[in-house]
Amino acid sequence: MKKVLSIIALSAMTLSLSSFSTSKQATIQEEGNPTDCNRQARLATYHFAHFVFGEEASGSSENNDLYVAYHNAVYESCLAD
Repeated sequence: MKKVLSIIALSAMTLSLSSFSTSKQATIQEEGNPTDCNRQARLATYHFAHFVFGEEASGSSENNDLYVAYHNAVYESCLAD
């Protein structure tokens, strides 16, 4: 249960932090630039793995499926903005 709450809290924090951006970044996000959305999703996933589980988001982790799902959710959210 603690992991689930941590995931929800970190997800909300990541998405709220993405709203604080420069005007250039906001323009890119409005267009749904796939390269910048992927960069944002990778960074969010890295921080998620580090702060919630204290590990690297690598393919050798038992949480790999969670990291892939988190990356995809952030990426799709960015493209939709």
